[in-house]
Amino acid sequence: MISGPFTFTTKAAATADEAGVAAATGLRLMGYSIAERAASAASVDISHGGAAGTIILYENLAASASVFRWFGPQGIPVPNGVWIERISGNTAVTLITAIE
Repeated sequence: MISGPFTFTTKAAATADEAGVAAATGLRLMGYSIAERAASAASVDISHGGAAGTIILYENLAASASVFRWFGPQGIPVPNGVWIERISGNTAVTLITAIE
């Protein structure tokens, strides 16, 4: 069981894809929150690795909606880092990670 410490990486509201968290041995995605900021529907993919990485989750949000997900107690292994692909909409993303 991973009990922390946890790192919170917040990416400001945007429409462009971007790196979420750099690669690190033992890195685990423990959870995340995504908030839609432009009053229109949004779709976001989170990948393990860079832009060509493996998609590990999809989120679709209604206008002005937000979501929080927690993957404890073990999280999802993402040693190659985390990539945020914003398919549509304007979203703010916070990634919660820990090192195993």
